[in-house]
Amino acid sequence: MKITERLQEENKHLRRVGKVTEEEDASLGRLGPDFKDSPTLLISEVKELLERERTMDKERPIPVKDPATIPISAKTIEYVETFSRFRDLQAVRGARQQLIQHTADDSGSYRDNSLMLTPFEIAQIANLSITDVEEAKTLIPTLVTKDDDQLKQLLDELETIRKFQS
Repeated sequence: MKITERLQEENKHLRRVGKVTEEEDASLGRLGPDFKDSPTLLISEVKELLERERTMDKERPIPVKDPATIPISAKTIEYVETFSRFRDLQAVRGARQQLIQHTADDSGSYRDNSLMLTPFEIAQIANLSITDVEEAKTLIPTLVTKDDDQLKQLLDELETIRKFQS
């Protein structure tokens, strides 16, 4: 029996027993229980947090970092500086505000003209710096059901924020 067939059989058995309720599939927006209702951060937000932490470290009289984590921290900072799409705090906040307008409100009800984006979709749209609806729907398959005009408007707003950041 091939390994994939064996895994499928085990998965079927677990479903019958009740241990697995749904199969994870990112293309369908099913990321599993670990990610259900989990908040997401944009890479630009992580960059801002790390910069704030670095500033606080410089002000501390005694360093609190474990020497073993310094190389990891350096690589993480390098990564977020390379892939951060919004370079300053005001641009990050503006992007997040635009994206929040396309989610459910705090009570879970729908907003007018909202794309009803999930936290995962929000992070992907912002982090991938997508400018075209077709590209968005290709890279993030869960967007296929979203309205093209609304999605284009959101992508244009994010692009404007990126262009005019200081």
